[in-house]
Amino acid sequence: MFIHSVYFWLKPDLAADARKQFIDGLHALLTIETVQAGHIGVPADTRRGVVDHTYSHALMLMFRDASAHERYQLDPIHDRFRNECRAPASHERSAISSLAVVMVSGMVCS
Repeated sequence: MFIHSVYFWLKPDLAADARKQFIDGLHALLTIETVQAGHIGVPADTRRGVVDHTYSHALMLMFRDASAHERYQLDPIHDRFRNECRAPASHERSAISSLAVVMVSGMVCS
């Protein structure tokens, strides 16, 4: 199993219609054929020093394997979401979006 986790920090002044477009886009990602299961969420109300509550939304997707994840990355639905949420290319190395700052990680589970 391959787990793809993405954390978004939406800009505080993001308009309501743009926020809705973002949420709708997250839900569209769940429909991609290679996604076996997925969850969209916001930070839980747990207060421990090791828990980061600063993100706005999280996306966790599960795939059969890394190959399925690679096919997801190439899916037109994913491309549309990425293009709609990304500002024009900049010189910065971090993933900066017109809507949010994004952090992505992958994990292989046995």
